[in-house]
This record gives sequence, C-alpha cells and structure tokens, in this order.
Amino acid sequence: MTDMIERVARAIAPKAWSASEDSTPQKYRRKASLAHARAAITAMREPSDEMMMEGRIASGFVSAAGCLIIWQAAIDAAMREPEQENAK
Repeated sequence: MTDMIERVARAIAPKAWSASEDSTPQKYRRKASLAHARAAITAMREPSDEMMMEGRIASGFVSAAGCLIIWQAAIDAAMREPEQENAK
C-alpha cells in the first residue's frame, strides 16, 4: 500500500485509524477504508474538463494530451504497490 492510499483512507474513515486498538472490528474498518480509498483514487484517474484546464494553466499550457499523461502517471504512482515501485 502506498502512502497516498493510506492518507486517503484516513481521510475517509478517521475513526478507524484514530484508535491504537487492533481488534477485529478495527482491522475490518481499516481494510474497508483502504478499499474505499483505492476506489476513490482510481475514479480520479480520468480528470474532469475543469481539472484539465487548470492543469494546462498551471503548467504553462502544456497540451491536453501532455496534461493527461502527467495526471494519469501521478494517479498510477499513487496506486502502485511498493514492490512494483522497486521493480522499476
């Protein structure tokens, strides 16, 4: 799991992560929040038109295709498991 996945999971279900308890229900809540985080990050892989325009403006008007490549690479990196990162 990447840092970004856990960061999003903690934002989705802060109570699941606030307790130091390692009970079965707590582990289930954390696992569920991680699944929700992965789904949320994956859903963001296709940026909205507004996101693309802001990306183009912020980047000095890189092409739409260039912005999409950069955006999707960032999302893919957030979803990449650590062992996949080391294999590069």
